[in-house]
Amino acid sequence: METRGQIKQRLKAEGQWQEFVQLRNLFKAEELEPREALQAALVELEVLFGQDESYYQSCSSGAARSAVSSGAAGRLPAPGGGPR
Repeated sequence: METRGQIKQRLKAEGQWQEFVQLRNLFKAEELEPREALQAALVELEVLFGQDESYYQSCSSGAARSAVSSGAAGRLPAPGGGPR
């Protein structure tokens, strides 16, 4: 399993860090614990960018999966701040 530092490094290299931070903050605002918010944001990135689903499923809690099913991606601003 990746450490937080490894996740950050990988997402920056893939150009997905800003989206991840925005998603994580949305999930935190929905009162998920920080760890669950991180996991939910990773799952949501898989939905948005098509990452390997098995990795994200293995690290996601039930609360994180539930939060993702609520559709946070629809609330994520488009790159550049414009409408999605």
